[in-house]
Amino acid sequence: MTLPCLPIFAAGALVVLAGGYAFKRQPRLPNRTIDEVAGFLIDPDFEKLMMCLDPRQDELWLLAGEDRQIQRIRVQHLTDCLEFMERNVRVLYEWGDREEYSNRHLKLNYDTHLVGDIGELTGLSLLFLRIVRLARWELRLRKMSRFESISFMPVPRLARYSKIRGVDLLEAYRAVARAGEALASAHEDVEPIVARIRACFWIASQ
Repeated sequence: MTLPCLPIFAAGALVVLAGGYAFKRQPRLPNRTIDEVAGFLIDPDFEKLMMCLDPRQDELWLLAGEDRQIQRIRVQHLTDCLEFMERNVRVLYEWGDREEYSNRHLKLNYDTHLVGDIGELTGLSLLFLRIVRLARWELRLRKMSRFESISFMPVPRLARYSKIRGVDLLEAYRAVARAGEALASAHEDVEPIVARIRACFWIASQ
C-alpha cells in the first residue's frame, strides 16, 4: 500500500467503525408482536410425528425385506416435523423476546408476574430450540452417511428422538405453548390467538 493511500484507507476504516457503532446504538427492530403470532404459526403433522417416533415403525424396513429406503423416508419425515415445530417455537420466542425488550428499553414497568411469564416463555423456548437443533444435526449426519445404500452403515432408530438428552420432545413443545398462553393472558381479546397456539402445539383438546 503506497503512502498516499494510507489516509484514504484510515478514513474508510473510521467510517466503517463509526457506522457499526451507530447501528448498535439504534433500537432493535421488532421481532414478533402478539398480533402477529397467530399468522406466523403453522400446522405441523401430529400423526406423522407420532408415526416417526413409534418404535414399532422402526422395524418396518426389516419386515419389508430389509428395504432401507423406508427408513430413509421416515428420517426425512421426522426432519420435516422438527423443522415445523422449531419454526413455531421460534415465533413464540421472538414474541417473548420482543416483550422483554420493550419492557426494558421502553420502560413499560411490567409487574413481577408478567416479567416472570416472559422469562418462562423465552427460557422454555430456548431449551426446545437447543434440543431440536441437536436432533436435526444428528439426522443430517444420518442422511449424509447414506445408510440406505451402504450396507455396513447402521440404520437409524427414530423412536429414540422422543427424548433428547433426557428431555421429552413433545412435552417440551407443549410447555412452550402453555407459557405462551400464560403470557397472552395479560392482553385483551386473545381468544383467537390462544386457540391458534393450542391447535398448532397439539393441546387444543386438553
